[in-house]
Amino acid sequence: MANPTLPVDALAVLAAQQEQLDALRRTVEAQQETIERLVARVGLAPAPRVARRS
Repeated sequence: MANPTLPVDALAVLAAQQEQLDALRRTVEAQQETIERLVARVGLAPAPRVARRS
């Protein structure tokens, strides 16, 4: 028996996923900035940065 398929707006799904990725990227960048500030405060040498993708 075949499973029924629902109509899916693929562009809307992709747009929602892109919004989630953008929010996650902002969160990770903010966390990295916080880590860097804390490391600078205690005087530790910073770890090498990974190049960010645009």
